[in-house]
Amino acid sequence: MLAPTGFGSSISLESCRDPKLAMPPSTGILIGALFLLAGTVAASSVAENACMQCKFLVETFKAGMKKTEKQHFAGGNTDWEERKLGKFATSETRFIEVLEHACKKESLADSKEFDAAKDLKFRCHTLVEEHEEVLEKWFFKKQTSDPDLFDYLCISDLKKCCATGHFGQACEPCPAVQKGLPVCFGRGSCDGNGYRSGTGKCKCEKGYVGHLCSNCDAYFYPIHQNDTAIECGECYDGCASGCTAAGPKGCRSCRSGYTMDGMLGCMDIDECVEGTKCLKDNEVCTNLVGSYRCDCAKGFRRNNNEECEVDIEAQKVINDTTASPETTSDTAPEAGDSEAAAEVHSDL
Repeated sequence: MLAPTGFGSSISLESCRDPKLAMPPSTGILIGALFLLAGTVAASSVAENACMQCKFLVETFKAGMKKTEKQHFAGGNTDWEERKLGKFATSETRFIEVLEHACKKESLADSKEFDAAKDLKFRCHTLVEEHEEVLEKWFFKKQTSDPDLFDYLCISDLKKCCATGHFGQACEPCPAVQKGLPVCFGRGSCDGNGYRSGTGKCKCEKGYVGHLCSNCDAYFYPIHQNDTAIECGECYDGCASGCTAAGPKGCRSCRSGYTMDGMLGCMDIDECVEGTKCLKDNEVCTNLVGSYRCDCAKGFRRNNNEECEVDIEAQKVINDTTASPETTSDTAPEAGDSEAAAEVHSDL
Protein backbone atom coordinates (compact mmCIF):
# COMPACT_ATOMS: atom_id res chain seq x y z
CA MET A 1 0.00 0.00 0.00
CA LEU A 2 1.26 3.45 -0.88
CA ALA A 3 0.81 6.63 1.13
CA PRO A 4 1.09 10.20 -0.30
CA THR A 5 3.99 12.24 0.93
CA GLY A 6 2.54 15.61 -0.03
CA PHE A 7 5.42 16.25 -2.46
CA GLY A 8 4.15 14.53 -5.57
CA SER A 9 5.42 11.06 -4.67
CA SER A 10 4.45 8.12 -2.50
CA ILE A 11 6.15 5.80 -0.04
CA SER A 12 5.28 2.31 1.06
CA LEU A 13 3.61 2.09 4.46
CA GLU A 14 5.49 -1.16 4.97
CA SER A 15 8.77 0.78 4.70
CA CYS A 16 7.64 2.97 7.62
CA ARG A 17 7.50 -0.15 9.73
CA ASP A 18 10.95 -1.28 8.64
CA PRO A 19 13.16 -1.34 11.79
CA LYS A 20 16.11 -0.19 9.68
CA LEU A 21 14.24 2.97 8.73
CA ALA A 22 12.77 3.64 12.17
CA MET A 23 14.17 6.39 14.41
CA PRO A 24 16.45 4.98 17.14
CA PRO A 25 14.84 5.21 20.60
CA SER A 26 17.77 7.26 21.92
CA THR A 27 17.23 9.85 19.19
CA GLY A 28 13.57 10.15 20.08
CA ILE A 29 14.42 10.60 23.76
CA LEU A 30 16.99 13.28 22.92
CA ILE A 31 14.54 15.19 20.73
CA GLY A 32 11.89 14.97 23.43
CA ALA A 33 14.33 16.26 26.03
CA LEU A 34 15.31 19.18 23.79
CA PHE A 35 11.66 20.13 23.28
CA LEU A 36 11.06 19.91 27.03
CA LEU A 37 14.10 22.09 27.74
CA ALA A 38 13.03 24.66 25.16
CA GLY A 39 9.55 24.75 26.68
CA THR A 40 10.96 25.20 30.18
CA VAL A 41 13.23 28.05 29.09
CA ALA A 42 10.35 29.75 27.26
CA ALA A 43 8.07 29.42 30.29
CA SER A 44 10.74 30.88 32.56
CA SER A 45 11.25 33.80 30.20
CA VAL A 46 7.51 34.54 30.11
CA ALA A 47 7.26 34.38 33.90
CA GLU A 48 10.27 36.65 34.40
CA ASN A 49 8.92 39.19 31.91
CA ALA A 50 5.52 39.17 33.62
CA CYS A 51 7.17 39.89 36.98
CA MET A 52 9.39 42.65 35.58
CA GLN A 53 6.39 44.31 33.94
CA CYS A 54 4.52 44.33 37.24
CA LYS A 55 7.58 45.57 39.10
CA PHE A 56 7.98 48.36 36.52
CA LEU A 57 4.39 49.44 37.16
CA VAL A 58 5.04 49.49 40.92
CA GLU A 59 8.30 51.44 40.66
CA THR A 60 6.87 54.07 38.32
CA PHE A 61 3.71 54.32 40.45
CA LYS A 62 5.87 54.87 43.54
CA ALA A 63 7.85 57.50 41.64
CA GLY A 64 4.55 59.25 40.89
CA MET A 65 3.67 59.05 44.59
CA LYS A 66 6.98 60.70 45.44
CA LYS A 67 6.58 63.45 42.87
CA THR A 68 3.07 64.32 44.06
CA GLU A 69 3.44 63.95 47.83
CA LYS A 70 3.79 67.72 48.44
CA GLN A 71 2.57 69.03 45.14
CA HIS A 72 -0.29 70.99 46.71
CA PHE A 73 1.58 72.00 49.87
CA ALA A 74 2.53 75.67 49.68
CA GLY A 75 4.91 75.59 52.65
CA GLY A 76 4.59 76.61 56.28
CA ASN A 77 3.29 74.32 58.96
CA THR A 78 -0.19 75.75 59.43
CA ASP A 79 -2.96 73.42 60.56
CA TRP A 80 -4.95 74.38 57.48
CA GLU A 81 -2.21 73.30 55.09
CA GLU A 82 -1.63 70.05 56.94
CA ARG A 83 -5.31 69.20 56.82
CA LYS A 84 -5.40 70.08 53.14
CA LEU A 85 -2.33 67.93 52.43
CA GLY A 86 -3.82 65.04 54.40
CA LYS A 87 -6.96 65.12 52.26
CA PHE A 88 -4.94 65.35 49.04
CA ALA A 89 -2.73 62.37 50.01
CA THR A 90 -5.58 59.91 49.35
CA SER A 91 -7.67 61.95 46.95
CA GLU A 92 -8.94 60.97 43.52
CA THR A 93 -7.06 63.95 42.13
CA ARG A 94 -3.74 62.70 43.38
CA PHE A 95 -4.44 59.13 42.20
CA ILE A 96 -4.97 60.41 38.66
CA GLU A 97 -1.81 62.50 38.86
CA VAL A 98 0.18 59.51 40.09
CA LEU A 99 -1.07 57.39 37.18
CA GLU A 100 0.29 60.00 34.78
CA HIS A 101 3.79 58.98 35.90
CA ALA A 102 3.11 55.23 35.72
CA CYS A 103 4.65 53.08 32.98
CA LYS A 104 7.16 55.75 31.93
CA LYS A 105 10.90 55.10 32.15
CA GLU A 106 11.53 58.81 32.46
CA SER A 107 9.74 58.70 35.82
CA LEU A 108 12.66 56.69 37.22
CA ALA A 109 16.09 58.01 38.11
CA ASP A 110 17.59 54.71 36.92
CA SER A 111 15.68 52.30 34.67
CA LYS A 112 18.53 49.97 33.62
CA GLU A 113 16.97 47.14 35.61
CA PHE A 114 14.15 47.00 33.09
CA ASP A 115 16.15 47.25 29.85
CA ALA A 116 15.87 43.54 29.06
CA ALA A 117 12.09 43.31 29.66
CA LYS A 118 10.02 42.89 26.50
CA ASP A 119 6.96 44.98 25.57
CA LEU A 120 7.47 46.81 28.85
CA LYS A 121 5.43 49.97 28.34
CA PHE A 122 2.55 48.26 26.53
CA ARG A 123 2.27 45.45 29.10
CA CYS A 124 2.50 47.92 31.95
CA HIS A 125 -0.40 49.97 30.59
CA THR A 126 -2.35 46.74 30.08
CA LEU A 127 -1.84 45.88 33.74
CA VAL A 128 -3.13 49.31 34.76
CA GLU A 129 -6.24 48.94 32.61
CA GLU A 130 -6.99 45.40 33.78
CA HIS A 131 -6.22 45.94 37.48
CA GLU A 132 -6.86 49.61 38.15
CA GLU A 133 -9.34 48.69 40.88
CA VAL A 134 -6.58 46.83 42.75
CA LEU A 135 -4.36 49.92 42.58
CA GLU A 136 -7.28 52.07 43.75
CA LYS A 137 -7.95 49.75 46.68
CA TRP A 138 -4.34 49.95 47.80
CA PHE A 139 -4.13 53.72 47.24
CA PHE A 140 -7.32 54.59 49.11
CA LYS A 141 -7.49 51.88 51.79
CA LYS A 142 -4.29 49.84 52.14
CA GLN A 143 -1.37 52.27 52.16
CA THR A 144 -1.12 52.16 55.94
CA SER A 145 -1.81 48.47 56.58
CA ASP A 146 0.10 47.21 53.49
CA PRO A 147 2.75 49.81 52.67
CA ASP A 148 4.72 47.52 50.32
CA LEU A 149 2.92 47.95 46.98
CA PHE A 150 5.14 45.37 45.24
CA ASP A 151 4.22 42.70 47.77
CA TYR A 152 0.55 43.71 47.74
CA LEU A 153 0.15 43.89 43.95
CA CYS A 154 2.74 41.68 42.26
CA ILE A 155 3.16 38.92 44.84
CA SER A 156 -0.09 38.60 46.77
CA ASP A 157 -2.81 39.79 44.40
CA LEU A 158 -1.66 39.33 40.79
CA LYS A 159 0.81 36.54 41.63
CA LYS A 160 3.30 37.71 39.02
CA CYS A 161 6.37 37.51 41.29
CA CYS A 162 7.73 35.81 44.38
CA ALA A 163 9.47 37.37 47.35
CA THR A 164 13.26 37.35 47.19
CA GLY A 165 14.58 33.92 48.11
CA HIS A 166 11.56 32.09 46.68
CA PHE A 167 10.77 30.57 43.28
CA GLY A 168 8.15 28.76 41.20
CA GLN A 169 4.37 28.84 40.97
CA ALA A 170 4.00 28.23 44.71
CA CYS A 171 6.87 30.56 45.67
CA GLU A 172 8.79 27.82 47.47
CA PRO A 173 11.91 28.80 49.42
CA CYS A 174 15.27 28.59 47.65
CA PRO A 175 17.92 26.26 49.14
CA ALA A 176 19.16 27.40 52.57
CA VAL A 177 16.37 29.99 52.96
CA GLN A 178 14.17 27.52 54.83
CA LYS A 179 17.00 27.25 57.37
CA GLY A 180 17.11 30.99 57.87
CA LEU A 181 20.32 31.33 55.83
CA PRO A 182 21.14 33.42 52.74
CA VAL A 183 20.08 32.04 49.35
CA CYS A 184 22.46 29.22 48.35
CA PHE A 185 24.58 29.95 51.44
CA GLY A 186 25.41 33.32 49.92
CA ARG A 187 27.71 31.55 47.43
CA GLY A 188 25.42 31.02 44.46
CA SER A 189 22.20 31.99 42.71
CA CYS A 190 18.84 30.22 42.94
CA ASP A 191 17.19 29.42 39.61
CA GLY A 192 13.94 31.38 39.46
CA ASN A 193 14.68 33.51 42.52
CA GLY A 194 11.90 36.10 42.81
CA TYR A 195 9.90 34.71 39.87
CA ARG A 196 6.99 32.29 39.40
CA SER A 197 9.31 29.95 37.51
CA GLY A 198 12.59 28.07 37.78
CA THR A 199 13.83 24.90 39.41
CA GLY A 200 15.13 26.41 42.64
CA LYS A 201 18.50 24.74 42.14
CA CYS A 202 21.64 26.61 43.15
CA LYS A 203 24.19 27.67 40.58
CA CYS A 204 27.34 27.98 42.66
CA GLU A 205 30.06 30.54 42.24
CA LYS A 206 33.54 29.38 41.20
CA GLY A 207 35.13 27.41 44.01
CA TYR A 208 31.88 26.28 45.65
CA VAL A 209 29.84 23.08 45.24
CA GLY A 210 26.94 21.21 46.78
CA HIS A 211 23.17 21.48 46.95
CA LEU A 212 23.54 24.60 49.08
CA CYS A 213 26.92 25.74 47.67
CA SER A 214 28.21 25.15 51.20
CA ASN A 215 31.37 23.21 50.34
CA CYS A 216 34.66 24.02 48.61
CA ASP A 217 35.25 22.63 45.13
CA ALA A 218 38.26 20.51 44.21
CA TYR A 219 41.48 22.56 44.20
CA PHE A 220 39.95 24.99 46.68
CA TYR A 221 40.32 25.01 50.46
CA PRO A 222 38.18 26.50 53.27
CA ILE A 223 39.56 29.80 54.58
CA HIS A 224 36.65 30.19 57.00
CA GLN A 225 33.80 27.74 57.56
CA ASN A 226 30.99 27.30 60.06
CA ASP A 227 27.31 26.31 60.10
CA THR A 228 26.15 29.55 58.49
CA ALA A 229 28.93 30.68 56.15
CA ILE A 230 31.94 29.56 54.14
CA GLU A 231 34.80 31.22 52.28
CA CYS A 232 36.99 29.19 49.94
CA GLY A 233 40.41 30.01 48.48
CA GLU A 234 42.04 28.60 45.36
CA CYS A 235 44.93 26.16 45.71
CA TYR A 236 48.45 26.99 44.53
CA ASP A 237 49.01 26.24 40.83
CA GLY A 238 51.53 23.48 41.61
CA CYS A 239 49.14 21.38 43.70
CA ALA A 240 48.07 18.03 42.24
CA SER A 241 45.51 16.61 44.70
CA GLY A 242 43.96 19.65 46.28
CA CYS A 243 45.33 21.49 49.27
CA THR A 244 44.74 22.34 52.90
CA ALA A 245 46.02 25.92 52.87
CA ALA A 246 47.25 28.67 50.58
CA GLY A 247 50.59 28.66 48.78
CA PRO A 248 53.11 25.93 47.88
CA LYS A 249 53.22 24.52 51.42
CA GLY A 250 49.49 23.84 51.42
CA CYS A 251 49.65 21.23 48.62
CA ARG A 252 48.90 17.59 49.40
CA SER A 253 51.08 16.59 46.44
CA CYS A 254 52.71 18.27 43.44
CA ARG A 255 51.68 18.13 39.80
CA SER A 256 54.06 17.48 36.91
CA GLY A 257 56.70 20.17 36.58
CA TYR A 258 56.95 20.71 40.35
CA THR A 259 58.86 18.96 43.10
CA MET A 260 58.02 18.72 46.79
CA ASP A 261 60.47 20.57 49.00
CA GLY A 262 60.32 19.61 52.68
CA MET A 263 60.51 23.23 53.79
CA LEU A 264 58.96 25.19 50.95
CA GLY A 265 56.36 22.83 49.51
CA CYS A 266 55.77 22.43 45.76
CA MET A 267 58.50 24.29 43.88
CA ASP A 268 58.81 24.79 40.13
CA ILE A 269 61.39 22.57 38.39
CA ASP A 270 63.70 24.47 36.02
CA GLU A 271 63.87 21.90 33.23
CA CYS A 272 66.34 24.04 31.30
CA VAL A 273 69.20 23.46 33.77
CA GLU A 274 69.04 19.71 33.17
CA GLY A 275 70.69 20.13 29.76
CA THR A 276 68.46 17.50 28.18
CA LYS A 277 65.83 19.78 26.65
CA CYS A 278 65.72 21.71 23.34
CA LEU A 279 68.72 20.00 21.75
CA LYS A 280 68.06 20.89 18.09
CA ASP A 281 70.40 23.26 16.31
CA ASN A 282 69.91 26.94 17.20
CA GLU A 283 67.33 26.17 19.90
CA VAL A 284 67.24 27.62 23.39
CA CYS A 285 65.28 26.43 26.42
CA THR A 286 62.87 28.82 28.15
CA ASN A 287 61.67 27.83 31.62
CA LEU A 288 57.96 28.27 32.37
CA VAL A 289 56.03 27.82 35.60
CA GLY A 290 55.52 24.07 35.82
CA SER A 291 56.90 23.49 32.33
CA TYR A 292 59.34 24.73 29.66
CA ARG A 293 59.33 25.85 26.02
CA CYS A 294 61.79 25.43 23.15
CA ASP A 295 62.40 28.70 21.29
CA CYS A 296 64.67 29.58 18.40
CA ALA A 297 67.79 31.52 19.29
CA LYS A 298 67.96 35.22 18.47
CA GLY A 299 68.22 35.71 14.70
CA PHE A 300 66.50 32.42 13.88
CA ARG A 301 62.91 31.38 13.25
CA ARG A 302 61.09 28.06 13.11
CA ASN A 303 60.24 26.78 9.64
CA ASN A 304 57.56 24.34 8.49
CA ASN A 305 59.82 21.41 9.39
CA GLU A 306 60.02 22.67 12.98
CA GLU A 307 63.70 23.51 12.49
CA CYS A 308 65.28 26.83 13.47
CA GLU A 309 66.60 28.50 10.33
CA VAL A 310 68.26 31.87 9.81
CA ASP A 311 65.80 34.77 9.96
CA ILE A 312 67.25 37.13 7.35
CA GLU A 313 65.23 40.15 8.48
CA ALA A 314 66.15 39.56 12.12
CA GLN A 315 69.82 39.19 11.17
CA LYS A 316 69.73 42.59 9.43
CA VAL A 317 68.39 44.18 12.59
CA ILE A 318 71.07 42.46 14.67
CA ASN A 319 73.81 43.57 12.28
CA ASP A 320 72.52 47.16 12.34
CA THR A 321 72.44 47.32 16.13
CA THR A 322 75.90 45.73 16.53
CA ALA A 323 77.64 47.96 13.95
CA SER A 324 80.81 49.70 15.31
CA PRO A 325 80.39 53.29 16.61
CA GLU A 326 83.05 54.52 14.12
CA THR A 327 80.75 53.81 11.19
CA THR A 328 77.78 55.68 12.67
CA SER A 329 79.32 58.66 14.49
CA ASP A 330 79.27 62.04 12.77
CA THR A 331 82.77 62.81 14.08
CA ALA A 332 84.34 59.41 13.47
CA PRO A 333 87.00 59.11 10.69
CA GLU A 334 86.46 56.99 7.61
CA ALA A 335 87.73 53.41 7.70
CA GLY A 336 91.39 53.10 6.77
CA ASP A 337 92.30 56.72 7.70
CA SER A 338 94.79 55.85 10.47
CA GLU A 339 96.13 59.34 10.84
CA ALA A 340 92.69 60.82 11.40
CA ALA A 341 91.95 58.00 13.80
CA ALA A 342 95.09 58.66 15.75
CA GLU A 343 94.20 62.28 15.92
CA VAL A 344 90.79 61.63 17.28
CA HIS A 345 92.14 59.25 19.98
CA SER A 346 94.88 61.80 20.95
CA ASP A 347 92.23 64.46 21.43
CA LEU A 348 90.38 62.11 23.73
